[in-house]
Amino acid sequence: MGAVADGALDEAGMDAAQVELDRLAGLLPYRPGRPQAWAVALRELLGDRMGFHGAPADYQRLESSLLHEVLVRRRGLPILLSVVWMEVARRAGAPVYGVALPGHFVVGFGPDEGQVLADPFDGGRC
Repeated sequence: MGAVADGALDEAGMDAAQVELDRLAGLLPYRPGRPQAWAVALRELLGDRMGFHGAPADYQRLESSLLHEVLVRRRGLPILLSVVWMEVARRAGAPVYGVALPGHFVVGFGPDEGQVLADPFDGGRC
């Protein structure tokens, strides 16, 4: 999708996005524990330390819909920020999945019992 919208994105750029997701996953603590601990670890890394978040103006920018741009800008739409969170968490072994809400998208951690939701658009607020 990114290559269609951004004609300058080549194979090396797509590889760079994968490498960045791997790098971010490597910065997470090893198996922090329960779902709440995973959510906090992701919030501290991606939201607080790395500055991933969204803003209402992001809805009007094409870059907010392109994974490779979201990884560079650290800003994007709720679903793209959630993709970053899910891919980083998945690479680190977290029990993670996406949750579609009316007009929004967030990330869930854990099984049904003990489930925790985090909002990457809001810096990872649980």
